[in-house]
Amino acid sequence: MKEAFLSGKYEVSDSMDTLKRQDIIIVCVPTPLNENNLPYLSYLKSAGEAISQQLKSGHLIILESSTFPGTMRDIFYVSLSKAGRK
Repeated sequence: MKEAFLSGKYEVSDSMDTLKRQDIIIVCVPTPLNENNLPYLSYLKSAGEAISQQLKSGHLIILESSTFPGTMRDIFYVSLSKAGRK
């Protein structure tokens, strides 16, 4: 990480405009629990929809949020598929 940061290849941003320049996207959004102690996924859904508009072929997306198995497939893949991405 230090080497990537010093070389200028590592960028931290909350702007969707920077995504097209990246090869790897690490998504960190809150997943608070709702009244039934289940993760509130609206932040993930919103991030997936926004990211899907900026993707290029070969992007690697890493989801870093406390949630249940299958969330990437069930939430992000649906958003990407709607945007014509795989």
